[in-house]
Amino acid sequence: MPRITKTLGTLAAAATLAIGFSGSAHAAGGTLHINGWTFHEPQGCYTVSGPAMIENRSDNPAFVFSNPYCFGPNVAVVLPGQSGFVPLQRSVYVP
Repeated sequence: MPRITKTLGTLAAAATLAIGFSGSAHAAGGTLHINGWTFHEPQGCYTVSGPAMIENRSDNPAFVFSNPYCFGPNVAVVLPGQSGFVPLQRSVYVP
Protein backbone atom coordinates (compact mmCIF):
# COMPACT_ATOMS: atom_id res chain seq x y z
CA MET A 1 0.00 0.00 0.00
CA PRO A 2 2.73 2.58 0.78
CA ARG A 3 4.36 1.87 -2.61
CA ILE A 4 1.08 2.62 -4.47
CA THR A 5 0.56 5.82 -2.46
CA LYS A 6 4.11 6.98 -3.23
CA THR A 7 3.68 6.21 -6.95
CA LEU A 8 0.33 8.02 -7.16
CA GLY A 9 1.80 10.99 -5.31
CA THR A 10 4.70 11.19 -7.76
CA LEU A 11 2.36 11.00 -10.75
CA ALA A 12 0.10 13.70 -9.29
CA ALA A 13 3.07 16.01 -8.70
CA ALA A 14 4.33 15.47 -12.27
CA ALA A 15 0.88 16.20 -13.72
CA THR A 16 0.58 19.37 -11.62
CA LEU A 17 3.94 20.63 -12.87
CA ALA A 18 3.10 19.84 -16.50
CA ILE A 19 -0.26 21.63 -16.32
CA GLY A 20 1.12 24.57 -14.32
CA PHE A 21 3.92 25.43 -16.74
CA SER A 22 2.32 24.54 -20.07
CA GLY A 23 0.91 27.98 -20.89
CA SER A 24 2.98 30.31 -18.75
CA ALA A 25 5.41 31.58 -21.40
CA HIS A 26 4.60 32.20 -25.05
CA ALA A 27 5.75 34.61 -27.69
CA ALA A 28 3.39 36.96 -29.44
CA GLY A 29 2.01 35.56 -32.66
CA GLY A 30 2.68 37.43 -35.90
CA THR A 31 5.57 39.73 -36.71
CA LEU A 32 7.18 42.97 -35.60
CA HIS A 33 8.97 45.15 -38.18
CA ILE A 34 11.56 47.69 -37.04
CA ASN A 35 13.34 49.72 -39.74
CA GLY A 36 12.86 46.94 -42.28
CA TRP A 37 13.96 44.12 -39.97
CA THR A 38 11.33 41.44 -39.40
CA PHE A 39 11.01 39.56 -36.10
CA HIS A 40 8.74 36.50 -36.16
CA GLU A 41 6.75 35.73 -33.00
CA PRO A 42 8.39 38.65 -31.15
CA GLN A 43 9.02 38.53 -27.42
CA GLY A 44 11.33 40.52 -25.19
CA CYS A 45 13.51 43.57 -25.72
CA TYR A 46 14.89 44.76 -29.07
CA THR A 47 17.61 47.42 -28.98
CA VAL A 48 17.71 49.94 -31.83
CA SER A 49 19.84 53.04 -32.22
CA GLY A 50 18.11 56.20 -33.35
CA PRO A 51 14.74 56.89 -34.93
CA ALA A 52 12.62 53.94 -36.02
CA MET A 53 9.67 53.00 -38.17
CA ILE A 54 7.75 50.33 -36.26
CA GLU A 55 5.04 48.15 -37.76
CA ASN A 56 3.36 45.90 -35.20
CA ARG A 57 1.70 42.87 -36.80
CA SER A 58 1.84 40.84 -33.58
CA ASP A 59 -0.82 39.96 -31.01
CA ASN A 60 0.68 42.19 -28.29
CA PRO A 61 1.44 45.89 -27.96
CA ALA A 62 5.01 47.09 -28.56
CA PHE A 63 6.28 49.45 -25.85
CA VAL A 64 8.88 51.97 -27.05
CA PHE A 65 11.61 53.31 -24.74
CA SER A 66 14.00 56.24 -25.17
CA ASN A 67 16.76 54.28 -23.42
CA PRO A 68 18.40 50.95 -24.26
CA TYR A 69 17.45 47.67 -22.62
CA CYS A 70 13.72 48.49 -22.21
CA PHE A 71 13.77 50.05 -18.76
CA GLY A 72 12.28 53.25 -17.36
CA PRO A 73 9.10 54.89 -18.59
CA ASN A 74 8.02 54.11 -22.12
CA VAL A 75 7.61 57.00 -24.58
CA ALA A 76 5.10 55.36 -26.94
CA VAL A 77 3.02 52.25 -27.51
CA VAL A 78 2.41 50.72 -30.94
CA LEU A 79 -0.75 48.65 -30.68
CA PRO A 80 -1.33 45.44 -32.65
CA GLY A 81 -2.15 46.23 -36.28
CA GLN A 82 -0.69 49.75 -36.09
CA SER A 83 2.53 51.34 -37.26
CA GLY A 84 4.34 54.54 -36.50
CA PHE A 85 7.54 56.54 -36.66
CA VAL A 86 9.29 57.13 -33.34
CA PRO A 87 12.07 59.76 -33.47
CA LEU A 88 13.63 59.22 -30.01
CA GLN A 89 13.67 55.46 -29.81
CA ARG A 90 16.37 53.19 -28.37
CA SER A 91 14.51 49.96 -27.58
CA VAL A 92 11.18 48.15 -28.08
CA TYR A 93 9.62 45.61 -25.71
CA VAL A 94 6.95 43.05 -26.64
CA PRO A 95 5.55 41.09 -23.69
